Amino acid sequence: MIPFKLDGHSFDLPQNHGELTVNQFLSLRKLKDTNLISILSILSGISEDFWNNTSDTDIDNKIAPYLEWMGEKFEYDSFILPKEITIGVQKFKVPDSIAVKTFGQKIAIQTLLEDCAKKGIDEVEVIDQAIQIYFEQPLNQIGFCRLDEAFPVASFFFESWRHYLLTNQKNLAAKEHQSKQEQDSIGSTSSDTSGLSTRLRRALINLSTRFLKWTITRSLQHSGMKRKLTNARND
Repeated sequence: MIPFKLDGHSFDLPQNHGELTVNQFLSLRKLKDTNLISILSILSGISEDFWNNTSDTDIDNKIAPYLEWMGEKFEYDSFILPKEITIGVQKFKVPDSIAVKTFGQKIAIQTLLEDCAKKGIDEVEVIDQAIQIYFEQPLNQIGFCRLDEAFPVASFFFESWRHYLLTNQKNLAAKEHQSKQEQDSIGSTSSDTSGLSTRLRRALINLSTRFLKWTITRSLQHSGMKRKLTNARND
């Protein structure tokens, strides 16, 4: 960040994509054109009216040289998953696995991804919501997280969930198959103590299967998503 003072206003401007906040990144993605006034307003937090009334000389000489990075390629892969993420004034440890999170949080992330698929929304648009699910902090604070922390953390949660779902679906299917073989070998028509667990496994398989097809498709398209992210500011 570089601090500026211009016409009585003090503000900071990011000097690379990683220094963008989540709010700034999402706001820039929503721009329908590369309107410099709108971009300056998003980056500085100062109204468009102020920038509309700022002289071209000040913008060209004092501001523009520090925005050349916006023309650079957005290198998503340069973001390394941090061990901690700062939300507000607190630091939170990034878990090694989503397995340590609650079942309710896993269902919440699944619902979030399903909603994105149904509405045709790129999951990049909900990185703040993914972080909120796992760290249970207000969205207005998450919006000020640095992008080089928030982006890889949210992506890690999405990909970890897909891996978790696929792994558990395979395990449940294997157990279901084994249970069926055992019951067939017994040949008993009477109820037994394994009935409840078998029904539970079947219910879990049904729950995960409805999401599995989209999960596999999304995983195959993951490289395409990265290209979208890479071109977020090059459009």
